[in-house]
Amino acid sequence: MTTDRLPLFCDTALAERIERAQTQLVAGASEAARVRRADAAGFVVPVAGGVASFAGEDSPFNKVAGLGFAGVPGAAVLDGVERAFTARGAPVQVEVACLADPAVGVLLTERGYRLVSFENVLGRGLTVESERVTPPEVRVRRIGEDELDAWIEVVVEAFMHPDTEGLPQHEDFPRGAIERAERDLAAAPGVVCYLALLDGVIA
Repeated sequence: MTTDRLPLFCDTALAERIERAQTQLVAGASEAARVRRADAAGFVVPVAGGVASFAGEDSPFNKVAGLGFAGVPGAAVLDGVERAFTARGAPVQVEVACLADPAVGVLLTERGYRLVSFENVLGRGLTVESERVTPPEVRVRRIGEDELDAWIEVVVEAFMHPDTEGLPQHEDFPRGAIERAERDLAAAPGVVCYLALLDGVIA
């Protein structure tokens, strides 16, 4: 018996691609924040294929991301990352994909880190052509030159209403911090912003 259905779960290769994209996104947004502030408070430090990023007080881009697909960071590297966050009065938050090298989780646990939350990330490979189904009342397009504020408002409003199913979100960011972070994200190299419209109204 054969089937043409796509796998329900992504493989390690796709998980790594998603993590690389996330790492680039975090680094780009953090660098844009540093340029905006014109100070030396922020940092983006490579860590075993991922990055440690501090983008500013209360920023959602203050994290270590992308670990587990290019080796395990050494103790000296993590010591430096932890000192850098501590110097800025920020906790060290590490996001690790469930398909990353399990040795990363063991290392972090041994250093006293604790698991506080899960996030589900949906990904789909683009190697198989699929039929596009677009209802006539729905339109998705790049934002216009004068629509950045509208895009920011939609994204921030969505961010302020997290999913409440299962384990509650462990982070709480002020609205102003989210808005600054999203503006930095929009200014990061390679980022393209889109709007979805339903019957001509931004959804």
